[in-house]
Amino acid sequence: MVHTCLYFLIIFFLLYHIYSRIYIIKEMCMKIKEIQNHSLSDQHIRELNDQINKLIFIKNKWEARIVELGGRDYSKESNLLINAHSSELRGSSNYKYFGAAKNLKGVRELLLKENEDKKQLNIKKKKDARNFEKVVNIHYFGYCDDANEHLLQQEDKIQKKLEKMDLKILKKYKH
Repeated sequence: MVHTCLYFLIIFFLLYHIYSRIYIIKEMCMKIKEIQNHSLSDQHIRELNDQINKLIFIKNKWEARIVELGGRDYSKESNLLINAHSSELRGSSNYKYFGAAKNLKGVRELLLKENEDKKQLNIKKKKDARNFEKVVNIHYFGYCDDANEHLLQQEDKIQKKLEKMDLKILKKYKH
């Protein structure tokens, strides 16, 4: 009886958390839709963006609690949806900019600078990869070592030693 009550209590809390999460997502969607309007005042856009970020924080807490109660992990799916509609600055501790907030004075310049930095970093990575391919060739991996006479002699010596050791071990176990 106690286990059944406990089981139903856990199910109740799980459903409560899931419905709370759904309510928060609906609120977030309404605010994201509203922030797309570029005719809003800068102050209203900033307030909406702050509210959306607070809702994201709360939603993440609910999702963590749902997982603790044994429910499904929604965080990966919902974060994909949020990331599709937002831009984030590096070092901003997960603060995201939505809709018209991306075009606010100061934010736009920072986002453009960060995009430029990302492009430069990608170009540098591609250059490094090309340089690596120039340095690392078949000689690096030892595919051309067959022509090295000294190395072949060393391999033969070691091979013969190993064969002698194998014979000694086999003779030992036969007796």
